[in-house]
Amino acid sequence: MVNLSLSDTLASLSDDDIIALVGPATWANGMRLAASGAVGELAWDDDGSALEARVKDKGLSYRVRVTAGAVRPSLACACRLRSDCPHTVATLLKAAEELRDTRPSEPEWTRVLRQVLGATRERSGEALALVIDAHDPSVETTLTPLRRTSSSAWSTKRASWLDLTATQWTSVTDGLDPTHVSLLREGYRLAHEGQSWHARTEVTLGALGEHAYTWLTRLVRAGVELFASADGLEPFTLSHATWDADVDVTTDENGISLRVVARNGEQVLPTPRIDRKAGLLLLDGGTRAARIEGVQALEGFPLGRALTIPAADVAQFRGAWLPSLRRRFVVSSSDGSFDAEARPIVVLVGTVRRDEDGVVVRWWAEYEEGADPFAHARRAQHGGRGRGRPRRPRERVVRRAALRPVGEYSGGRAHRPVARPGVSLDLRGPPDD
Repeated sequence: MVNLSLSDTLASLSDDDIIALVGPATWANGMRLAASGAVGELAWDDDGSALEARVKDKGLSYRVRVTAGAVRPSLACACRLRSDCPHTVATLLKAAEELRDTRPSEPEWTRVLRQVLGATRERSGEALALVIDAHDPSVETTLTPLRRTSSSAWSTKRASWLDLTATQWTSVTDGLDPTHVSLLREGYRLAHEGQSWHARTEVTLGALGEHAYTWLTRLVRAGVELFASADGLEPFTLSHATWDADVDVTTDENGISLRVVARNGEQVLPTPRIDRKAGLLLLDGGTRAARIEGVQALEGFPLGRALTIPAADVAQFRGAWLPSLRRRFVVSSSDGSFDAEARPIVVLVGTVRRDEDGVVVRWWAEYEEGADPFAHARRAQHGGRGRGRPRRPRERVVRRAALRPVGEYSGGRAHRPVARPGVSLDLRGPPDD
């Protein structure tokens, strides 16, 4: 293990390192104090093993002391939190800034790469790794920490979630990179602070929720290696591309099928594997992950199968649901069988039949859907009075969808049909028996 002086340790601290030490909320409050000039002059001990400062906050002044620890800086403050508070963060930020200013200027290319990839620093402990086991689509994706053995092979021994998060067993984490330990502890906390129940010994990708991609990215920036298998031979990769969840529509003789697809420009995945809770798209057999947008808006929509609309309900789907669906999502048809722009010609067809009580009038809608027209009809009945038989159009075969009767005249009782723009009424005589 490399032993660094306190000044070297503080100069190499990145924002990710500090967040791993104290958490994002405390880091943000410390940033606010540092930016406001709340930190007074830094006072170093003669041997450089400790520094002190006073930090003003809400009219009070708190004494902060930072000393060199075995694997991380030891922080102490006079506030009620005593340690790992915004005042200690503000002191760390000012110390790091002053120490960097006194050192030779950094070339632009290293500064840019440091910002993009994370700081390259001397490790103050052994690195950790994380297995993201997403090979089996039928089970939840699990996360398992790894540490090096004496032979430098990756192993799960003494690296369980309980080993790394149980603060009373400090001997287990002695010698490990403190930033890695802190980041994994943060992931464990994020996974178990939600409403869903999870065993204390496990962490799943879905349990991390919306924090999953950001947290995994921070692990990579801090130098935690990601693997797709426990042997440490197959890497797990985070893609920087962002996909969109869209809706694909196909039609056949049974009706219409709606299916969620993943789209990235011209590239479309017809059967994507999506972790809805984490908002991630799992690619390449579970060895790569990318962000996917729009999944939350599809709450309740099946992801692993198609949503089927029966042929008899296609007219209702087109008229009542398709316009709203197109306003919220990109609607396409992978096989070209469905045209969202098309406006089928709808004909309202009626039959007139006379019985002993008077005249009975019933009507239904006829329309075409898809490239190959076909016939579909259902018997309609109203109020238990008689039945209408399906009849084929005289000129061509079309799909006929039976709608709930919109009007009837029978024996002096009349319910007037509502005229609708673009729909014609064609009253025909009774069907031939």
